Amino acid sequence: MEFVRGVDEVTVWMWPNSADSVTVRLPLRQWAKLERTAEKTVNGDVERVVGKLLQQDMMSDYL
Repeated sequence: MEFVRGVDEVTVWMWPNSADSVTVRLPLRQWAKLERTAEKTVNGDVERVVGKLLQQDMMSDYL
């Protein structure tokens, strides 16, 4: 996962089992919330928090 912080948003690129990336753009407030959650729960590992959220989202599609 790679990310770039812009003026109004953070752009995140992910490569989930493919050479083709998935691009997600998040408002700065939402990204800051993810960073705070990561600091509190997984020693600042934002990638882990994002991965868990994506996994939960995908599972909810099937349940």
